[in-house]
Amino acid sequence: MKIRNGFVSNSSTSSFVIIGNKSKLDDITKESLKKKRFAFLVDSGDGDVLVDSKDFSDQSEFLKVIKTLKKKGYRRQVFEAYEIVIDSDAVMKKSNIPTETFLIVGGEISQGSATTYDDFMSWCFYEDEDEEDDEN
Repeated sequence: MKIRNGFVSNSSTSSFVIIGNKSKLDDITKESLKKKRFAFLVDSGDGDVLVDSKDFSDQSEFLKVIKTLKKKGYRRQVFEAYEIVIDSDAVMKKSNIPTETFLIVGGEISQGSATTYDDFMSWCFYEDEDEEDDEN
C-alpha cells in the first residue's frame, strides 16, 4: 500500500483537494455565484479538468458552461467549494469553512482549471451544437 503525504505532481497531472459540500448544477445561478464558489470535474478524454467558478473573471462565461453541461446531461458531483488547493502545501483556514460539516475530496487532474467558456469547450471536447447548426 502506498502512503502519500502532501501533494504529488509530475508533468502530466496535478493533485488537488476541494473542501466543500455537495451541490448540483441547478443550484448554480447568477445570484448564487455572487455569494458562493462552485467546482466540479469534467473528463477531457485525457483525464479530468477542474472547473472552478472563481477562475472565471466573467461569470456569464461560467453560466454558459453550466448550460452546456445541463444540455449534455452531466452526472458527476458538483461542490459548493470553500477551499481548493492545487499542487501546494497551502494552509487552509478554518474561518474559510462556514459549516461544521463538510467534505474533503482529492484526486488528480490532467490540466488546470478552465477560465473561459472556450477553454472549457476545447479541453473537454464538447461540440457547441448551436455553432454547428450555424455552419450547416
